[in-house]
Amino acid sequence: GGVLVLEVKGGRIRHFSFTGNWESDLAGQSDHPLNQLDQEWKGVLGQLQENADSGAVPHVARALCLPNEVILPEQTSWNGIPRAHLFSANDLATPAAFAAAWRRSFPEPDTEVRPKQTQHFLNALGSNSQPEKLREFTDHTEAMFREQIVSRYELLDVLAGNRQLLIEGGCGTGKTWLAIEQAVRYAESPNVANVANVGTASNGDNGITDDGSDVLFLCYNKALTIYVRELLGRRPLQRGTITVLSWEELADQVLADCEIPNSPPDPATASSESMRAYYEQEMPGLLMTCATEAALRFRLRLFDALVVDEAQDHDTRLPDTVGAPADTCGWWTLYTAMLNEGNAARMALFYDCPQRPPFRDHGAFDPQALAATLTQPAFVRLPAAVRYTRQIFDYLRSLQGEGTDDLIASFGSARMLPEGPPVETVHYTTDDASDAIRVLEALLKRWRDSGLCEPHDVLILHVRKDLAATPLGGCTRLLNLPLVETSAAEVESQSTGNSKPAIRHTTIHKAKGLDARGVVLVGLHPFEELNTASFRHTFFMGASRAKQLLGIVIAKQ
Repeated sequence: GGVLVLEVKGGRIRHFSFTGNWESDLAGQSDHPLNQLDQEWKGVLGQLQENADSGAVPHVARALCLPNEVILPEQTSWNGIPRAHLFSANDLATPAAFAAAWRRSFPEPDTEVRPKQTQHFLNALGSNSQPEKLREFTDHTEAMFREQIVSRYELLDVLAGNRQLLIEGGCGTGKTWLAIEQAVRYAESPNVANVANVGTASNGDNGITDDGSDVLFLCYNKALTIYVRELLGRRPLQRGTITVLSWEELADQVLADCEIPNSPPDPATASSESMRAYYEQEMPGLLMTCATEAALRFRLRLFDALVVDEAQDHDTRLPDTVGAPADTCGWWTLYTAMLNEGNAARMALFYDCPQRPPFRDHGAFDPQALAATLTQPAFVRLPAAVRYTRQIFDYLRSLQGEGTDDLIASFGSARMLPEGPPVETVHYTTDDASDAIRVLEALLKRWRDSGLCEPHDVLILHVRKDLAATPLGGCTRLLNLPLVETSAAEVESQSTGNSKPAIRHTTIHKAKGLDARGVVLVGLHPFEELNTASFRHTFFMGASRAKQLLGIVIAKQ
């Protein structure tokens, strides 16, 4: 073996024998392709020979790579170029075909490359594998993700004439960022009532001005709520207001405004049955009373527009035991009651039905039923994921089974995803309580030392409410950094710049809507061993929080 220099010709190239000239799909590519290959080969050889010790330079072969041309095995040449100097589409089709083409390129393919030669090659040509270069690469990838998401804002320009948007998109399609952008646009756009008042004034002499719109932005879980607040805090508004609330915060506010006593059970002491009874029956019943009884409805705070992220978690149908009127639409009856224009108000709802957990009734959120209650609904589908590397995307698509098939289908296509590191699976022994910590620290250290990711850019996900119940036990520090839960308070301290570097952890369920440059799943079984749709769904949702690096720490069998 040795070093192989490939000159790749991505377009179609042809040789016109009458003139001896070559033509290509690519502009300016009229030179003989072997001349171009020779220039590349000489450049690589020169770099290897510079300051090289005796025996440090491996054999350097060369070949022309034609990924769009099929050359039959029995052909000895192509347009006068010897077959030994060619890699064709069929040579790239399988690992075995590539290996055969590789051996064809070297006069002595079985010659082993010595460690001295490998090290010299890395020193001479491997500068891009140095930590600072890899960090620069992953930083640029983050910038690419942002650029791709921002480019989707053009979709909102196209849809600007639609008052009510139901936007569906799978994991990684940028729904949260689009929701934030739409909320800003709503806030800074004229309030219909204010514009009417301004129109009655004479040159504004009465002092009435348009102060923008008041927007209600609803999330489901607390961590996403604080995260959205942080992002919106970086977007100073020219006018208008945006109020970001989780559904629990909204419920507390509504019940307080209507002066209805609210005593939720204490999660630390209450049973799961009492918690479910309160959140699925008692609280919804009180809120429906606030939304439907005229004596209480007038107490509700009103908004001009509504934006909802992770809308699939906001039920359109409540249990029969709640006793809601037949014409209500679950939680959405309350939401529209809080809008100045009711079900005709401006709104943008972002959802992905497959992301609704299997333990919650999938039929309890129906976008069609919701649309039937609105005056001008328009459905939109986001076409593809934009926040993953190709390796993460391919891995997620491989997690097929009941509980994940719909999630994979909602991905859509993926175009021009950036490259990234492969997904890593590492193992710990269950008979040593500290081994999981040791293995996790080794993974984080490897990512840090290679320049791929700093430990404080990593989110560790597990399935237990109490970290002590995970393989990490009572661990409080990793690589001399605090291990802290990504609670609302912790996210808020990060957003204000008051937090010190730390490694974050939380449950997979609480991480919905969040993402991180690096994610490590701890305490889960291998995906292929999971035997329920709920377990597979949870595994997928955890893995889908990773943008560039994904590590899976599992027990040795």
